[in-house]
This record gives sequence, structure tokens and C-alpha cells, in this order.
Amino acid sequence: MISRHASSDARVSSQDREAVRPLAGLGRRRVWRRHSLRWLIPFALVWQLGGDVSDVSAAPGDKTLADLKTLADLSHRWQGVWIVRDTIYPGSLQVWNVEGDHVSVYDPRRVGGGVDEETFSLVSPCRVSFTRMLGDGSQAVLNSNTFVFASDGLHVGKASAAGGFQHGAMIDVCVGNNVYEYDTRTDVCQRRPATATEPAHPTPAKCSVERGELTTSFVVQPSDGGASVQLDFHGGALLSERLAAHVVEHTPTFDGAVKRADALAR
Repeated sequence: MISRHASSDARVSSQDREAVRPLAGLGRRRVWRRHSLRWLIPFALVWQLGGDVSDVSAAPGDKTLADLKTLADLSHRWQGVWIVRDTIYPGSLQVWNVEGDHVSVYDPRRVGGGVDEETFSLVSPCRVSFTRMLGDGSQAVLNSNTFVFASDGLHVGKASAAGGFQHGAMIDVCVGNNVYEYDTRTDVCQRRPATATEPAHPTPAKCSVERGELTTSFVVQPSDGGASVQLDFHGGALLSERLAAHVVEHTPTFDGAVKRADALAR
């Protein structure tokens, strides 16, 4: 676990605290129309055709291709079996088996047992969503989480946990319902919805990199003027206090992970 000396990411603006509103019969889910996922098709093609993501290059200023390579790289790192805790509610325990854009979810505490088959998607460089197709052709979001790959492993927390990473000159951080994008070359900070499934027009925001005697932090100032959110750098990862405490366990097989989850749930 990474030690932390940062202020809690629980101090976010009222806008960033907005939870995913429940949909009758679906629990904590939100419905998206099928056409809203069309901008992810090029990324899906790269994955399905077995393309080498290192070949996806971006010209200066071509943010679309840069994001495509970033998401493809991150999706590749997500492949495999993970035992995750506290991502749905405090004390929750699940096994996630990610294969391409598909994820099998096992919950040892689920009444009746069984495995749910869902769609895996990265809706931003720090936000992952699991969805399922409904009968009317819409997508139900079953779960949405903040994630960051750090030196000690993959960190996954609830959507309210802040986290992000630096890639090149850019910093992407998920705070509540927003992604904050900061260009270290120009000091320009912008905000867009963290769960947008098609490119959204960014709005100006206030972000900064602060260097102290012991740590370097990334600070986000909420739009309503509330208390700032601070994340410490750990290499290229940026972790809030809450997200730093949640490192998931990578296991070699799904069957082995299921047995371990059953033992942990007893």
C-alpha cells in the first residue's frame, strides 16, 4: 500500500459529489443509448483486429489519436482476473475476469450464486464502466469506478474516489463526475464529464502542480469554490487518500480467484 500525506478526496464540490441516480429495477445504474458508444468503435477495432497499439501514433495536437492509444494501452493492462473489494459498497467483494471488451463478474455474496456477463469499457483514462444491453437497445451502466495503475499494482475505487495519471506532458484526473485534463506545457486545465461516451466540449477549470519539501501534488479547485482536492504523485500515478488504500489482487485463473473469494467471504 502506498503511504499518503494528502488531504482527503472526499472534499469535492456539490457537482462532483452527484451520485449515479438509480433507475427503477436496476439499482445504481444509468441508461445510455447504443449510438452514444459509436466513438469507441475505432478503439474496439484496434483491439479486435489484434493491432499493435504502439503503432497508433498521434501528430502534435491530434488529441483523438493520442486518447485512442492511451485507452488501448490501458485496456491491454486490464486484461486478466482481478479480486476487488469495496468498489460497490463498503465490504463488497467481487472477481472480475476481463477478456477484451467482455467481463465476467462473480460475487460470492450474491444470493443464488452465478456469474454475470457484462461489457467492459474505459470511458476515460481513469474511469471504467461495466454495462449490459437491455431489451430496448439501450445500455445499462451496472458499475462505474475510478482506476489507476501505480507501481504497487492496480488501484480501483468507487467513482467518488479521485485518481489519475500523467502521460507525457498531459495529466488526466477523475474527480467525482468530471475528468480534469492539465497540460504541463501550457498550464491549461480543462474539465469534461468523466462518463461521457462521446467527445464532450471541455470547459475551463483550475488545476495546478504544487511542489513541497517532501511530495509533489496535483491540486484541483472545484468549480463552486469549495475545498480543493489534492492528489500526490507516485511516479506517473496520482492517488487520493481513498484510492491509495484500494489495491486489487491480480490472480492467474478465474477458478482460483472464485475459490479465494469464497474463502474471503466466509
